[in-house]
Amino acid sequence: MKILLTGGAGFIGSHTAVELINNGYSPIILDDFRNSNELIIKNIEKIIGKKVGFYSVDIGNKIKLREHFTAPKNIQSTQKITLNHYIHRKSLSSQRKLRDLNTKKARKIPITNI
Repeated sequence: MKILLTGGAGFIGSHTAVELINNGYSPIILDDFRNSNELIIKNIEKIIGKKVGFYSVDIGNKIKLREHFTAPKNIQSTQKITLNHYIHRKSLSSQRKLRDLNTKKARKIPITNI
């Protein structure tokens, strides 16, 4: 199964990528190297002994994401969601979680980029 892994060249993301691969998944790594570098991808490939799917892209840049992930329509397209819909849904989910934490007066919030 393919999994889209944002921040896959960061500390947590790179370890997650290796574990996903070791457990039979095929992560597709997205990272803009804001807090990492391309050497991490090469190290992941060295550890697992094969190439990984990787795109150097800022997930906040919708135009660049479309360039990487748009494809011609086919019969199965009704079963797929668009990238814009996915990002919008995830954004709403994050907003709801933060609102809930605020309502519960949470003092600490665990944050990760994966």
